[in-house]
Amino acid sequence: MAPTRTPAPPRVAAALLPMVALVFVDFLVIGLAMTILPLHVHRDLGLGTLAVRYAATCPSSLTACGGARSSPARSSTWSYLAERRRSTVR
Repeated sequence: MAPTRTPAPPRVAAALLPMVALVFVDFLVIGLAMTILPLHVHRDLGLGTLAVRYAATCPSSLTACGGARSSPARSSTWSYLAERRRSTVR
């Protein structure tokens, strides 16, 4: 009796490559914008160092506090910590 061949599993690297490339481009675009924003605030708008610091930290702090609500379950650090605390209190 001849052994039956099972179909070959899909290559993991080929399946993950588009997603990795998309995430890389996303981080690249965000990183470029985060380096240009303080320069624009200081040079073009003529604001001081406090305004530059505020403009540079606002996007990341808003994201950490729940500014980007993509999924309601665990969308931010604060909601994750609150949910974790509720689960340990029970």
